[in-house]
Amino acid sequence: MSHLGRAPQRSFITHGESAATEALRRRVAEELGWPREVPGYLDEVTLARGTHRQLVSRSLI
Repeated sequence: MSHLGRAPQRSFITHGESAATEALRRRVAEELGWPREVPGYLDEVTLARGTHRQLVSRSLI
């Protein structure tokens, strides 16, 4: 992913297994220093340029 150049404003890690998700989250942090989020099950994210963005949880758990 480093070939992308500059860091994105946000990055989301959505791998299905928790151990793999955590490993990738750590690797992105250590190797790239990118902001990263691991959304929960059924979480929704609103992405809109130039407006307030927030992670809205709809988890059933």
